[in-house]
Amino acid sequence: HKMWPTAAQYCLAMRFTNEKEQEEIRLAKSPLIAVTLYKKMLENASSTFKDWPKVREKIYFDAIYSKFSQNLDLREELLRTGARKIIFK
Repeated sequence: HKMWPTAAQYCLAMRFTNEKEQEEIRLAKSPLIAVTLYKKMLENASSTFKDWPKVREKIYFDAIYSKFSQNLDLREELLRTGARKIIFK
């Protein structure tokens, strides 16, 4: 079980089946650097999930579930939103 600096880095890395590529993204110094690595890797990648649209929903769910189950402050903030619609800008 590995620790991921951000849920975003986990989601980006899980696009690849190659552990070396996953690790590069996980160890990136910031999410912005991780996105840059991700884009570069996608151009040359032979080790991505071919069925990514099917796989990504579970990966995203796992990432968000972990984020809010491990960080009590974030979980409380989320729960305070109640039934309001949450929009990411």
